[in-house]
Amino acid sequence: MAIFNKREVGYIKAIAGVGDHKTIKHSRATGDLSNHALLTITNSRVDDSDKRMKALMCFLHKAPQVVDASDVDPDFNNWDVASEKSSAGFHPTVFSPQLNCLDVTGVPEGNEGKVVPTDQRVGEDFYLNSTFVKMRFTMPDFGALPTDGSVQPHHEYRLIIFRNRKPQVGSRDAEGVAMDGVTFQNFHYDLFNGYVGRRIGLQGYRKHEVFDNSELYSGNVRSGTLFTSTGGTDKSPPTEPANLTPDDWMTLPLNDTDYVIHTDERFFMGREHGKSHYEKIVSFDWSERGSTNADDMQDGLREGFNPNWVMMLLATTNDNVAPNVNYHITQVTSVESA
Repeated sequence: MAIFNKREVGYIKAIAGVGDHKTIKHSRATGDLSNHALLTITNSRVDDSDKRMKALMCFLHKAPQVVDASDVDPDFNNWDVASEKSSAGFHPTVFSPQLNCLDVTGVPEGNEGKVVPTDQRVGEDFYLNSTFVKMRFTMPDFGALPTDGSVQPHHEYRLIIFRNRKPQVGSRDAEGVAMDGVTFQNFHYDLFNGYVGRRIGLQGYRKHEVFDNSELYSGNVRSGTLFTSTGGTDKSPPTEPANLTPDDWMTLPLNDTDYVIHTDERFFMGREHGKSHYEKIVSFDWSERGSTNADDMQDGLREGFNPNWVMMLLATTNDNVAPNVNYHITQVTSVESA
């Protein structure tokens, strides 16, 4: 929701002297889950079948700097936030996609004879209008039947779009960026509400101030581009099942205290459902004024502005076939400048 009405927006744009040059920033992420690591292989408590689960992570702008279980220390000064930990843990070799929606190169003002491309902006001052995101998920080999004569399994998905309620530091921000007022909270440990009163995530859980006299993370720690189980920390809270099943992850409520939840919906694809694709369109109406020479416009936006929306897709099937899906995610950001 815009923080200014239409009349106020017009006034701000007039004062800032923007509106002459239209900029369109386009980027996309495509691929499939075939090479993504399995998150869990457990027996479902619902139908006692061996189920698999995978996940896709896609960041609207950039993966924020966060801490993992190995970094958490009562002393803030001991935290290590030097790398992109938030995006690791779902793919064996690469980081999850970053759409970098606010990375728009600027050219200096004053060169009236120069034609400025539509994917660049002019001068320091700019007006960030909106970002339009379209997601399309399709099943690979939808028409093919299993070679053993069995019925093709249906695939179940949970799409969650969220961001942290507090400002975060982008993973590629310049060294020396002010750290006051930001959070390094990691949704890998506390995006969901667990069954026993503690926040939980796909890599571990967050201790409870009342139950544990602590809010530190416990669970898998990061090693290179992957999470590992080294360190001897518990991944599940006390009295919680050691490994939550895909059925659990598809139904666990979200932690809307620490995160802003934009979307939480489930959908199915498979032969018996007659569906081979699913589409989702999302629009972010920013209506923000800023000023910066940096290519990343977030550098020149107001303190507290947080564009780091995360698009998480959880995938599972109704038997022991590993889930897969083709994803095609595009974003178009509209900017006006001098």
